[in-house]
Amino acid sequence: MSIPAILINTCDTYLDVLEIQLELLEKHGYFDQSGLKVYVNTETKTLEKYSDHETVIFHKNGFKAWGERVRSSLKIIDSTYVLCLFDDYFPETNFDKNAYFDLLNAVSLKNMDCCYLAPLLKRKDKDSRSDYGLFRINDLRPYRLNSMAAVWSITTLLTVLKDHDDPWSWEAFGGYRPEARNLKIWSVSEASPFQYVYSFQSGGAVYRGGWAQSVLDRLGLMSHPIIMSSERPVHKTLESTSRSIVWKIKFLAKGFSISKSGVFKFIFSSIKAKYFG
Repeated sequence: MSIPAILINTCDTYLDVLEIQLELLEKHGYFDQSGLKVYVNTETKTLEKYSDHETVIFHKNGFKAWGERVRSSLKIIDSTYVLCLFDDYFPETNFDKNAYFDLLNAVSLKNMDCCYLAPLLKRKDKDSRSDYGLFRINDLRPYRLNSMAAVWSITTLLTVLKDHDDPWSWEAFGGYRPEARNLKIWSVSEASPFQYVYSFQSGGAVYRGGWAQSVLDRLGLMSHPIIMSSERPVHKTLESTSRSIVWKIKFLAKGFSISKSGVFKFIFSSIKAKYFG
């Protein structure tokens, strides 16, 4: 089995974050794999140091909606599956090729549409279990569609992701689309031999536009030249801050354009989770 391509989703204002991401992927052995291609979905800018790189391929999609840019990049990747990352999903452990190929064999054998590579979603009683520390997420779970590190079937992702989607509304409401029902969505557990280890609890190394100090400290990046010269704030704590009312209105409006019934189901599940656990 050939190793799937990696797709990193970024934008022009996050090229500083992307540069560290690429350095860490190379440091941890991802670039050592024969035939691996790393596609970078960006807007208009690239990194000069990777302009002639044999592994890294920049795909400039212009200032379009996130969904449209991701879909455009997916269409140029010639493989069945792709490992999707955001630019601040900094890897924290070395790449284990054998464990990864074992996971890919399980993905292929069970014809999975997606397999999340971090144990963010915990297994519940209604989730089926399999060998290799994997479990299938039942169709009623909120956030079944998620932008965390994952191996996706390119065909499936092109089907469930639409041009006008953004990451927040897609995660919250995309799973209620008719085409998203009955998908074979799986996840690693804490016992899985292969995991893409990164700071998924904080959503990555960047939080609300600033660096997450806990991540930088853990990876020894506080003295990195990019961090030292960065204009981004460094968040010592990641206290949850409420979104503005304007953001919430736009979020729900986007939700109604995706799935009207999904908005009501999302609100109900959010209230249930907040007050009843």
